[in-house]
Amino acid sequence: MLSTLALALMIQQVAAIKWGTEPQPFPRLIGLGSGVWDEKFWLPVVACAITIVGLEYLYRRTLVGRAFVAIAEDISPRARSACRSEIFASRVTRSPA
Repeated sequence: MLSTLALALMIQQVAAIKWGTEPQPFPRLIGLGSGVWDEKFWLPVVACAITIVGLEYLYRRTLVGRAFVAIAEDISPRARSACRSEIFASRVTRSPA
């Protein structure tokens, strides 16, 4: 844990030495649009949309994605037995009408 913090501080210091500590504007990537249509407004939206589409493709169309979904939806044996014991307990404690 401490080594991770030390590595992060070293990377931060190297970046400060190389590029300085003063804020710098992000360079224009496309140079398209101005005002409300400036790329600083629409580029993050496009990047998020591409990320969402990419993740949906990964989860629905690839073997690795299907494995992720299967693991996420799988109920562990411990959780399954806990659910069964709760159901059994509710049946036992219920009084006949």
